[in-house]
Amino acid sequence: YDDHNYGYGETKDGILLLVCMEERDWATSTAGAAQDWFDDDTLTTIEDGFLPKLSAGDYLAAFVNFSTRCEYVLQKADRRPVLYLDDAAGLLSPSAASLVTRKLESFSHVAQYCDIAVLTASSLDGQTAAQYAKAVFSSGAYLHDASYDKVVLVVDLGEGKCYCVTQGNADGYFSDEDLRSLETDAASGLSSGAAADAFIQFGATAYSRAGSYYESSGGYEGYAYRSGGIQWFSLMRLAVAIGAGLIVGWIVTGSMTNKLKSVKKELAANRYLVNDSFRLSEQQDLYLFSNVTKTVRQTESSGRSGGGGGGGGGGSHHFSSGGVSHGGHSGKF
Repeated sequence: YDDHNYGYGETKDGILLLVCMEERDWATSTAGAAQDWFDDDTLTTIEDGFLPKLSAGDYLAAFVNFSTRCEYVLQKADRRPVLYLDDAAGLLSPSAASLVTRKLESFSHVAQYCDIAVLTASSLDGQTAAQYAKAVFSSGAYLHDASYDKVVLVVDLGEGKCYCVTQGNADGYFSDEDLRSLETDAASGLSSGAAADAFIQFGATAYSRAGSYYESSGGYEGYAYRSGGIQWFSLMRLAVAIGAGLIVGWIVTGSMTNKLKSVKKELAANRYLVNDSFRLSEQQDLYLFSNVTKTVRQTESSGRSGGGGGGGGGGSHHFSSGGVSHGGHSGKF
């Protein structure tokens, strides 16, 4: 994907289907905003359409099915631009801004559930950094909703200061010391004239911190669905639910058992049998027929994973050798 410069826009949005005929391998690779549009559930639906045709050797039908289903998803997708960089102060050249945008997008997708963004301004016009960030993101250009945490670097060129703003649960795993360190490192990079490097380093450090937090929470896939910062699943809640179920079941079955005492217990079945009432006079084994059906076995993809994310989605994001984040599935056909 990277070597052939696929994708559209600054974040190289796109989806690629790769097929290796010799090894009978297939893979899908998503990049940029397509990682949001084609989450794990959507990819699985697309794969369920083209894989049977690929396995049957009907390659034209497989590729047409793939492209048609992708087109349908793109027509339904929310394709507003994701705002990872807003360089209102004009610190970056167009090429540098494109590079920083792609890097921040990569860090945000791989450090799932946490968006990492940079905003620059000639002046905050008396607003706090948090107020300025909220005003920028309320413009409607930001794709991810409140279910994503956010850590934002706000650069105030007028005052010559850098501020780190967190949203959602990010203030729980970015300590005050972490934020001050991010601000200091960014200010140091800006003072040396290396704005692009400073922003990329900010993204890399924030990504590392967010990734460490989610790994310590049981990994991306094990991190339960959050709503308003509440983690609904816990071992304690599970134990309480099982205990309550056992108690209710014991009460119900005990009540039913107590109603079954009108019949005297019999330890043997002799009272229900008539002696010599059954005689086996003849026996033989007859082979009738056999019916054998053969079907091609579909090999499930070891790389598939459910659920995302959206979204939100998903757990199959990775960095390519070129440093770009990609999503997707893979398997055999």
